[in-house]
Amino acid sequence: MTRKMFSVRLGLAALLLVTLCTSFVGSSFASTALAINTKDVDAAGRRPFQTQGTVNVYATAGNLSYQSVVTVPANQRLIVRRISGFCSGISGIGASVGLMSRDQAQSQTGYEFLGKEFTIDFSPSNEEVEFYVNPGEELGIQVFNANGQDGLCSVTVTGYFMNLP
Repeated sequence: MTRKMFSVRLGLAALLLVTLCTSFVGSSFASTALAINTKDVDAAGRRPFQTQGTVNVYATAGNLSYQSVVTVPANQRLIVRRISGFCSGISGIGASVGLMSRDQAQSQTGYEFLGKEFTIDFSPSNEEVEFYVNPGEELGIQVFNANGQDGLCSVTVTGYFMNLP
C-alpha cells in the first residue's frame, strides 16, 4: 500500500511540474532560464582553455617555486575561472599558493592568492576565481613552502581565451 501511495504522489508531482513548465513557455521566465543555461565560454569570440592533466609544482623547502602553465597568444586575453587540485607538504607561517602572471621580461604583472585549503595536506580544493592574463603574458602557479621539507601541488586550471579587437 505504501509503495502505491508513493508512486501516485510521485506521478502527481511530475504532472504538476510538467504543467508549470509548459505554462511558462513564451514568458520571460522561460527566456531567462534559457539564458542561464547558455555556457559563458561558448559566447562568440571565446575559446575554452583547460590544462591537459594536472600542473605539478614541486615546492622546495623554504623557497618560492613557480611552474608555467601557458603563454597567452597575441590579440587574446586569458580569463581564468576555476582552479582545483591539492597540495601536500606545503605548510608553515606564510605558506601560500597563487596564480601569477608575468610579462616577457619575467616581471610579475598580476597575482591572486588561493584559499588556505590549498595548504592543507591532501585536501582537495576547488576555487572559483576571476584572473586576467594579457596577450604575450605567461600564466603560472606560484607556491611558497615555508616548512622544512619539500612539497608538491597538483592543480588544474580552466577558463577561456577572449579575442581582443
